[in-house]
Amino acid sequence: MLGFYTWQTNDELNLQNDALLYGIGTDFEKNNWRFVSSWSGYYGYKNNGDRPMQLNFELRKDYNKKAFRVQYQHGLHDWMYRTVRFSFIWKFNPVK
Repeated sequence: MLGFYTWQTNDELNLQNDALLYGIGTDFEKNNWRFVSSWSGYYGYKNNGDRPMQLNFELRKDYNKKAFRVQYQHGLHDWMYRTVRFSFIWKFNPVK
């Protein structure tokens, strides 16, 4: 992914901040297992907390009508956090 991201600021001299938006990721599936990873962020020109990056990982195991998933988010450069999520998913058939 490559793009442009802009937002309004509270700075009277620079009313908006512009940034290059980027991201790359991959998915891998085999035998009802799924692994997803990505790296994304944006790069602002003011350099005051406007250059965050984030790593994302997901591992999922699918069964007949359910799935288990573990996700991990790791913030880099300006967003220093770590998040782990555990999910149990029920799959419903759509109404036809």
